[in-house]
Amino acid sequence: MNNQNNEEPEVRPPFIIVQPGYATGDMFAIAATLINDERYHVLLSTTMDEFENVNDPYDNSKSIREFYRNSGISEDRIHTHRVPEVRSPGLASELKKEVINLLIHYPNISKGEIIRNYYKPVGEGT
Repeated sequence: MNNQNNEEPEVRPPFIIVQPGYATGDMFAIAATLINDERYHVLLSTTMDEFENVNDPYDNSKSIREFYRNSGISEDRIHTHRVPEVRSPGLASELKKEVINLLIHYPNISKGEIIRNYYKPVGEGT
């Protein structure tokens, strides 16, 4: 007897840790979190242009992203969001909006649920 059903497995949204592009000290703990649990992703603020030139002296996002890649974290779990400055006022709010944009396409999920359950501040990794 075959008990197999034809339903698709439930696709669950990832948890997304937001990391300012200047926060190099947090990258080690965040990498450990990403390595330990594949359901976690990271969203880095960056001033990098399409040629990977950074436009802010405080922006370390390029080296942080490279560190994650070299740690074996797949590119599809490393997200970037372009900002004018990595230490600008309102950055947290902007990154929160980007997390919503990344996850809103998942079925049966609201903006409020994304913020409550899937948006993770940088401290989540540390």
